[in-house]
Amino acid sequence: MSKHLSWSSLSLFWACPEAWRLQYLVPDRPRTSNTALVTGSVIHAVIEEHAHKQLRSDNDTVLLPVKDLVRKHLVREWPLVQLTREEKMLPAEVVFDNVAKTCERGASLYVSDILPELRLAGVEAEFSVTHPTWNGWSVNGFIDLVEERNDGGCVRDIKTSKRAPDTTVADTSDQLTIYALAYFAETGRLPAAVQLDYIILSARTHVLPPRVSFRTKADLLQMVNRIAVTTRAIEALLAKHSDEAPVFSPALRGSFGRCKPATCQFYDVCPMGGGAASSEEYDLSALRSLPVEPSGDSRA
Repeated sequence: MSKHLSWSSLSLFWACPEAWRLQYLVPDRPRTSNTALVTGSVIHAVIEEHAHKQLRSDNDTVLLPVKDLVRKHLVREWPLVQLTREEKMLPAEVVFDNVAKTCERGASLYVSDILPELRLAGVEAEFSVTHPTWNGWSVNGFIDLVEERNDGGCVRDIKTSKRAPDTTVADTSDQLTIYALAYFAETGRLPAAVQLDYIILSARTHVLPPRVSFRTKADLLQMVNRIAVTTRAIEALLAKHSDEAPVFSPALRGSFGRCKPATCQFYDVCPMGGGAASSEEYDLSALRSLPVEPSGDSRA
């Protein structure tokens, strides 16, 4: 196994190491999807094509209409879709058309109302970040949009959902912390803001007011530390020394109220919890961005 991690692999390991093992270590695991995942993927793909055109100021290239772009990407993704019991009660072509219409509404809204207002500096910006405490592992991924603002750069991630999330969702997003870490490794500066753009796919499709937050160097240090703990746990799992592998990777110390003595019996003794703070031993100046080489599976 290559020593590359992504946001999705990290988040899965933090939620359940056994699920991570089944996802990444079991050979010939069949790949499947569902209509919700495909809807988000297709909307992202359509927005990405328009954003790339805008970033290049490319007035010569004419993109397909959103409806046709949606169908192009949906046809590509559809063979992986496993329909639910309720969806199977409808003809497959009806389910396909319903998904396509949902994608068209969401993508059209963002492309027409949000993208034209942005001063883009990056689209699906690829990154590969490492730190000496990560035992040779790197964290790879793609940032949906990087925006230039008068006060600095803003890292934006696009989400699709049927319901509006809590207004503090950007404050508690580990994904945005990792993206801020990648931005810092590349530029040597903290992003001025990190932001989630939610497209709500309800009967009245709409884009929420942006969920905006920021990250401090302390936040980045905590994430560096957490990934260091995680890489050691993964290596113990890979070596099959289950007695040495933590059964979970602890929550960030005091981060956004997620780590509390009331909900964790190990809070007072955990080096990442309410006990000794260990993140200060690591040095952000050692964080660096690796040369990016395209890899087919780095989004997984």
